[in-house]
Amino acid sequence: MMPKAIMRILKHHSCSSLASAERHGLHRERLKHRAHPERSQQNTVFRKHPNMTLVQMFKHETKNMKIRKNGVLCYEIVFATSPEVSDRVEQNAELFGKTNLSWCADTFGKDNVLLSFLEYDEKSFHQHAYILCRIDNRLCAKHFTGDKYKLSQMQTSYAEAIQKEFPFLERGKCYIDCEDSKPRHQSLKEYYRKLELAETKKITARIKDINR
Repeated sequence: MMPKAIMRILKHHSCSSLASAERHGLHRERLKHRAHPERSQQNTVFRKHPNMTLVQMFKHETKNMKIRKNGVLCYEIVFATSPEVSDRVEQNAELFGKTNLSWCADTFGKDNVLLSFLEYDEKSFHQHAYILCRIDNRLCAKHFTGDKYKLSQMQTSYAEAIQKEFPFLERGKCYIDCEDSKPRHQSLKEYYRKLELAETKKITARIKDINR
């Protein structure tokens, strides 16, 4: 069985969710699950507006739009590979990152690619990309991921793009995860809630040590 090219789509419904996601990408020292903390300096960031946070970029890009309550504001797309070839892909990390962002630009529109983190310090090398689901000057997630057929077509087009540079990777499945669905994995909200809880416990423990 050939190793897989993995793409997982997460849906953000609030600015607080976007802020939590960016903290995860920037404040690596707060994360307990990093397998290789000494490699955090290798992590690379792409930012459409270099002097803005993700929330600021979202508000800037949508300032003339009507935002639907509880609508999808932004996608977070996680790109990875089967663990057995993660090190092999990492040898061409820059190419992997550029190929993923180029596919995002072709699929969602170049102007909708807001932010990306290429991360080396967790167990498996991977990339996060934050994409505005904008079409015709409005937010419309259904246009991109409205049904299983669109998701299947999206995975196929991604596999074709990544296989041009990494021909040993096979088409994987496209997972989509959101707060109002029945995901295969824990929800996006739960994932970041656990990260925040772990951070709070760590700070509390430090305070107790100081007060002893």
